[in-house]
Amino acid sequence: MARGYVLTNDDGPVSGTQKYSTADVTAIAPTDAELDAAFGQPSALGAGFVGVINDAGAGIVGILCFTDGTNWFHVIGVKSL
Repeated sequence: MARGYVLTNDDGPVSGTQKYSTADVTAIAPTDAELDAAFGQPSALGAGFVGVINDAGAGIVGILCFTDGTNWFHVIGVKSL
């Protein structure tokens, strides 16, 4: 049986669909401006926003991006072989 998990923060469940982008960004460290262009300003998105970038739609580098409402953070994923 498959299980689902609910993301939560201090204010309760984080709901909604995470945004997916194929923006062309700096693969090792996307800049604040690149993430703003892909998803919007952190202040408008709010703390807890999570988005995924498939760099340039190439299917090689994936980037998990999230914000605290002020700053961007990211984790790099590389295609499994």
